[in-house]
Amino acid sequence: MKTAKIKYPSTNFVLWISLILLVAPTMAMTPVWTYSYPSAKIGSVAISSDGNSIVVGSGLLYILSHDGQLQATQPYGDNVAMTPDGSTIVSSFGPTVYLFKQNFTRNPKIFSSIHEIWETQLLNPISSLSISDNGKMVALSTQGSGLLEVYSSKGGLIGYNNQSYYPVVKISSDGQVIVGLSQTAMTVVDKYGRSKVYFNLSVVSDPTVMALTSDGDAVFFNDDQRVWCASTKSNGSAIWSSLLPGDINALAVTPSGSDIFIGTDNGYVDHFDKNGNLTWEYNINQNGTRGSMVQSVAVSDNGANVIAGTYDGKTLMFSSDGDLLWSNQTNDHIHHVVLTGDGSFAIATGDYTVYAYQSVSSGASPSTASTVVSTLTPGEDNPPVSDYGSGPADNSTVVPTPVSQDLSQYSTIQTAQGSPLSPVTGYIAIIVIIVLIRRKG
Repeated sequence: MKTAKIKYPSTNFVLWISLILLVAPTMAMTPVWTYSYPSAKIGSVAISSDGNSIVVGSGLLYILSHDGQLQATQPYGDNVAMTPDGSTIVSSFGPTVYLFKQNFTRNPKIFSSIHEIWETQLLNPISSLSISDNGKMVALSTQGSGLLEVYSSKGGLIGYNNQSYYPVVKISSDGQVIVGLSQTAMTVVDKYGRSKVYFNLSVVSDPTVMALTSDGDAVFFNDDQRVWCASTKSNGSAIWSSLLPGDINALAVTPSGSDIFIGTDNGYVDHFDKNGNLTWEYNINQNGTRGSMVQSVAVSDNGANVIAGTYDGKTLMFSSDGDLLWSNQTNDHIHHVVLTGDGSFAIATGDYTVYAYQSVSSGASPSTASTVVSTLTPGEDNPPVSDYGSGPADNSTVVPTPVSQDLSQYSTIQTAQGSPLSPVTGYIAIIVIIVLIRRKG
């Protein structure tokens, strides 16, 4: 009887397979916590630079801690903005704007209280809202009335301009420059309320997203499929522009303006340098579906981490070089994403749910993430919220109470380009390589 000969793979083949096993694929990330309130859609979100304070605008304002605990609610807000230290919050609901102050304990920094400083009601709903880093300046624009207004931290009107309609407004980090943009004009307002109007840009459509450098010298904005960079000093003239294959939905810029990140409706995240050169792009929409449109992007202060959210429920984290670090798939529509200053903590918001992610680079592991979700549930035992005026009727008399629920009903974790590398697999691959090298030697 002949014994069958077993044919083993060649040494070189096994070496290649072992090396492939050592290459860490993209991680599928799990939220460390989620928070949901099914009765009101989320309009916007803001996060402090250290991640200790998260503000969600969903009819009411919901103040959440770094670990997802509800700290307070305040009426009212759909649009929100917050100073990097978390001390000052500005919100708008319909035609009314509110300014709040937060107090924290020291060492450690823990939420203590929040109170309203001022509010003012305008004739038309507010379309855009911005606050300076020190909280001393607030800028806003209103729908239809062609009004850009600048307020002090005490609610005094510093200046206004009504020469154009301003879909978007921004204040530079230092509070020295306020910019309002429209299809027809760029208006630049200084900290004293004095304004200049420029008509030097050939813009086809009203901008919907805008960013400023920290010193306010350069402004970046969208014009359908074109991204513009313009000077706020040289009569509002263009510095550069670039035409993309998809409409621009999202824009994020590092404080220095050296890195510009774009999200488009055809599912791309693009990176431009300060000179307008496209240095990399990432195609999220591998299947060519409309649902992969990028709705929001955010970047850490140093540009090392970039996060994007898509309409079909993906949240993706990229490196500064365009490498996909991790992704998460939800059964939701991701409308907003924000990052802490160092990029170590991220928040994404869907229709009714907040998703929190800890960056892998800061030591968290997807396999050890928490699976607890807090769900806001109105009940009779909830204390009343102070009444500051008109607002959503179904939310005006309760402070919802967190209740633990199963995370699986909110989030389905999938792998975008591979699963996390198992340590056991890595060790086996290393041992195989060592053995084969010794055999060849």
